[in-house]
Formats: sequence, C-alpha cells, structure tokens
Amino acid sequence: MSKTLQYLRYKLILDKLQSKPFCTFEEIDKNLNQHDINISPRTLQRDLETIRNDFGIDIIYENGRGYFIDEDSSIIENIESFANFLEIVNTANLLVTTLSEGKDLLNYISFDSMGNFEGVKHLKTLLLAIRNKQQLKFTHLNYFTGLRTLYTVKPYSLREFKNRWYLMAIPVDLNEIRTFGLDRIEELIMETEMFVHDATIQPNTLYKNIVGIMIPQKKVERIVLSFTPLRGNYVKSLKIHSSQQILIDDEKEFRIELFLKPNNELIDQLLSFGDTVKVIEPIELVEEMKRILKNTLAQYK
Repeated sequence: MSKTLQYLRYKLILDKLQSKPFCTFEEIDKNLNQHDINISPRTLQRDLETIRNDFGIDIIYENGRGYFIDEDSSIIENIESFANFLEIVNTANLLVTTLSEGKDLLNYISFDSMGNFEGVKHLKTLLLAIRNKQQLKFTHLNYFTGLRTLYTVKPYSLREFKNRWYLMAIPVDLNEIRTFGLDRIEELIMETEMFVHDATIQPNTLYKNIVGIMIPQKKVERIVLSFTPLRGNYVKSLKIHSSQQILIDDEKEFRIELFLKPNNELIDQLLSFGDTVKVIEPIELVEEMKRILKNTLAQYK
C-alpha cells in the first residue's frame, strides 16, 4: 500500500472525527468512500494504531457512541495543524508518484515563482535542536535596520506562514519568546549546551488566536466581516482562521465571525480582499481600515 494513500486515509479519518466526534465505522467508511477509498474494520484499527503510536493522537471507541479523539491522552497538542501537515505530505507524495510515471508531466505543473523557500536548509538542524532541547547560535538579519545580530537561543517551535518559515525561540539574555525568519538566519550552529524546557510556554497556544506570526499585546476580540457572495465561496473553502463561523450565507451577503487578536497580518489579508470585504466590528479595526484606505487613495490623487 502506498504511503500517499495511507497519509490520505489518516487525514480523512482525523478530518471526520474533528468535524463530528463519536463517529461509527460506517460514517468513517462513507467519508472515505467519497474519496474512492474502501477499508475494512481491520484496516481502520491498523490505521488508528499507527496514528496513535507514530503520531501520538489517541482515537478511542466508546460503546454505543463511536470513535472520538481523546485529546487528554494525545501527546500532540494541535491536531488541526497536524492534519494540515498530513495534507502537505500527501500532496508532495502524490506529485512525486505522478512525476515518476512520466517526467514530461512536470511541464504541466506551475509553481509560484515568488515562493520564498530560503532558509529551509536549516529545518533539520532546528527540528533536532527543538526535540533534543539544545541551544542554537546564529546571526539574524533585521530587514528594518539592516543590522545583523548574534543570538544564542532556546528553540521551542517552528511555524510556517505564506511560504516562509519562522523559528520561535527565547534568547538566553531575555525572558520572552521571539520570532526569527529562517530566510534571515546565517551561520547556524547547534550547541552542545542543553536547556530546560519551560512548561508554561506553549508556542502552539501562543499562536492559536492570531493570523500570521506577530503576537500583539491585545485581548482576543470578536471580529465580524461581511463579504460579497462570490468572495464568500473562496473564504468558505479557505478559512481565514480556525475560529471562523458563518453568520449569514445568502444571495446578498456572506458574513462570518472570528475570535482573534487583531494584528498587521490580519489587516494585510483583509486589504488583499479589496472591495469584496467590509469590517463590521470591532470599531477599532473599522477605523484602522478606514485610515489605511484613505491614505492609499490619497497616493492616487
């Protein structure tokens, strides 16, 4: 059985159990059938054992109710993020398998030439350092000042956002987590010195209520956005954030609510929607959007 098909099954099983806890085998099987995948109860049990043993996600069966994800006993914290990772792996495996069947197929695939993959060469070293709790030393370029600064850090996590990778780490002379773009890291060294992981710092939790990487010193707010119905189709298929919930969906308007800490990355994304979106609340975000749009319009006078 190909790895591509296995990873696809794992993702579909997790997607189903996240959308509807306590699913029967028949419900899981029906969801797989929609993707032309057929499994037996025995295959499902093998998949659940692999998901548990290899990836730390515990899926349990409760008599009379069905299968559910036991988050308390699962090692991995951000299951949705892991499901997205599986989709990326599955896509990569599918492309490799397809291209191996005919090299000319590459002529029919186009990649965004602006995709920034600089710094991915550091991923293996960074992941090992995070897992082994080893300090890192590197030089980091600040795009705003143009200065290069030498850092020794305690690495905690990696985050991907819009084709760029970032390291979340605590500099040894500070007591707060910082974000470092991998494309700006130079002369990376994994030191032999170990560090004690601060259990109170959970990077996945820190980034749970934001879009992007910048963590503002703000409280989580209810954000209401109104889209044109056409734009709404895209926002439904590619959510702005996992907290997204639909309030209105008709022929006149697509309206959603989000629970986030507003930051520059969210504003950038809203601006990219142009005149197909209107911020309804909070009022502070409405006023900020007005200010930016007025300044933008002034440049064309």
